[in-house]
Amino acid sequence: MKAIPIQVNELAFVSTREAARYIVGEELLLGYERKENTIAKELKRCFPKNGEHSWEMYGRWLVRHASATSEASEDHINV
Repeated sequence: MKAIPIQVNELAFVSTREAARYIVGEELLLGYERKENTIAKELKRCFPKNGEHSWEMYGRWLVRHASATSEASEDHINV
């Protein structure tokens, strides 16, 4: 399956899996246990469902396609 470049808040990731790992780690710091597989699946499903527009996840994470990122955020791409 092809990786979907994704942006979470101001950080760009090369795939939904990388973004899911980031969200899991940050949620854990806030005291919430999340599952990486569940978040990755939700990220993949929500793009077509939302017409490929941005949306908020858990009220904290603004999620959108990384193609909509600015040049400034490209420095933060996780590989």
